[in-house]
Amino acid sequence: MEAIVQAAHNAAFANMGQVCNAGSRTYVHEDIYDQFVQKSVELAKKRVIGDPFDKSTQAGPQVLRVQEMQLTRLAYKCVYFAHACTGAQRST
Repeated sequence: MEAIVQAAHNAAFANMGQVCNAGSRTYVHEDIYDQFVQKSVELAKKRVIGDPFDKSTQAGPQVLRVQEMQLTRLAYKCVYFAHACTGAQRST
């Protein structure tokens, strides 16, 4: 399960939304869905967002304003699910 969750996480976050090849959908069988979501949330919560010059940072700022806007729209589509699972809020 950990390898599957890690692969889905990598597919979604590897390019930080700056390239048009992110894995935006993961199909999960209903028998393992809850476990998959729980482990995915745990992994996403560990993701370090911040200064791109800090070696511990896994996601920095977006290069283009248009890309930021596209990612913001995508995030809003997921806001109910994300908030329910993580309590996450948009960082400033």
